[in-house]
Amino acid sequence: MDDSGDNIVFTDETHDRGVKTVSVSDLGNIHVRDIFRSALLRPGDTASIAHNPIIKGDRIYLSYYHDGIQIWDMSNPDSVYRLGYYDTEPNNTTYSGYKGAWGVYPLLPSGIILGSDVVNGLFILEYAPAPLAYDDLQLDAYCKGDYVTLEVSSSLPMDRYEMVPQRRAADGSWQRLKGEFSPSEHNRYHYVDSSPEDGYNLYRIRYRATDASRHWSLTRAVSVYFEKSLRSTSFHIRANGDRLLIDGYEIAESRYQFTLFNLQGTELAKTSFEVTTGDDKFGWKPGFTPVSGWYLLRITGEKPGVFQQNQLIWLTR
Repeated sequence: MDDSGDNIVFTDETHDRGVKTVSVSDLGNIHVRDIFRSALLRPGDTASIAHNPIIKGDRIYLSYYHDGIQIWDMSNPDSVYRLGYYDTEPNNTTYSGYKGAWGVYPLLPSGIILGSDVVNGLFILEYAPAPLAYDDLQLDAYCKGDYVTLEVSSSLPMDRYEMVPQRRAADGSWQRLKGEFSPSEHNRYHYVDSSPEDGYNLYRIRYRATDASRHWSLTRAVSVYFEKSLRSTSFHIRANGDRLLIDGYEIAESRYQFTLFNLQGTELAKTSFEVTTGDDKFGWKPGFTPVSGWYLLRITGEKPGVFQQNQLIWLTR
């Protein structure tokens, strides 16, 4: 029985029977939550025999005839998975008979695990999770509004590793982000970067294994555009002959660059205005005699987080 008293683990000690986690929280509704098994000889043979389970924390320690000493994670009793094993009878080719490991004891204060093998004697073992490889850790990153969410999934229990989110700075160095990952579901974690850079952002995860060695995930890139600024700041441009009248609405403080193009993409004129709070009207005479017709005006805010606006306008001589 686990520490909560809600689940038990039992084996049939019979060939080709799986180990079961069973909910006993409601004695009127006892039911199996998961069935799992070891089969190191698959696909040739899968009829292994487990027996004598011992629960310590979130781990199940099992002795397997022919498959050795095994450790399984039951932090989610509905989805148990193997953490590691030590095969005490590595030369067997079949699951027939009752040779191999027949006892395990993981309750020593030192954390040492004792395993007893019918033929090969006593084994003194220690469990140390292997460092994660790139294939074990999957990092996804996506933008939603003004935030970037990082999601990590793994085939291994990441709560046993120290995960640190990092973002690449403008100088090329990797900076640790504040806060920690939060679990979202079994072996999945998420982190929200509430202050990404405007434009291109690079992220990775640094993680430390139990042996204190450091490792890094693959890098993920996310482009961020500040939608709030796009919504709150806008310009309306009207032509009055060869002069442009520019009205601004809720203009963010910044220096704005105005560039005029013909429809073939050739730059014709450029100017800039420094905008402070309260400024909302501008006049600009591009400085050349235009031919009547359509033109493209591009407005770019030089301050990070301020948008770029393209607008078709009509000019007359």
